[in-house]
Amino acid sequence: MSFIQMIFSFLQSSWAYFYTYIWSRVEIVTVPFYHKQALWAIVPLLISTFLMQLYFGRNKDEELGWNTAYGNSLALIFISASLLKTLYDTYGYGFWNTLTPELTSKLVFLGIIILQAFFLAFLDLFHSLPKHFSFFMSSSPSVFMIALITIVIVHTDIPLNIHTLFAALLLFILIVIFFSIFRWFIPSSEHARYYLQRQHEIRQTERQLKRLEHYKKIQDMEAHVKQAVDGIVHKSEQPFKKIGNFFK
Repeated sequence: MSFIQMIFSFLQSSWAYFYTYIWSRVEIVTVPFYHKQALWAIVPLLISTFLMQLYFGRNKDEELGWNTAYGNSLALIFISASLLKTLYDTYGYGFWNTLTPELTSKLVFLGIIILQAFFLAFLDLFHSLPKHFSFFMSSSPSVFMIALITIVIVHTDIPLNIHTLFAALLLFILIVIFFSIFRWFIPSSEHARYYLQRQHEIRQTERQLKRLEHYKKIQDMEAHVKQAVDGIVHKSEQPFKKIGNFFK
């Protein structure tokens, strides 16, 4: 089998997998239209996420901040607690005595999300993670995506398996890309434009200084090499000068 045939076979099998197992999870996005209870949880979350992205799109000179990251982690805890109440209202008191595989998977998944939210809030509280990574995990798109998947799992009968998790990961990447483009299209404020212009000028100045420093180092190396060569030539000329003086 040639290399081109291998690539074609890989693409064909990947498309078959995507269409069979991933595309069928499109209900992750359409779940509010069929489950009105989930709509009350998703719509406010979606609106707040758009408003936050609108803010950071207009004020591109600002970053998330540890306090906002910590607040987003706490918001995920409250959303998870609300979903736990939804399970209680759906299955009634003492549901843990008659656990089904479906309910068990939902409880386990929700428990993981709650622990993850508490752990992320703890790390944000003590600034334990690198800033950019922590801000990404605690940003409103990330919290929205985690909350969306959790809401869908709790309110629907979507099987919680590797295909669902892979579809959720793919949707997460698409959501992050979408909001990045959304922020880019938002016109910056006057202060943000001035700040970004100043940052651009500072970066240009730093690049010029680095180039000058590199050029100066090259000049110093050339000067040292020239001095060394001149010293060697001068030493090699001394015996010949002595011989010349002897025959004078």
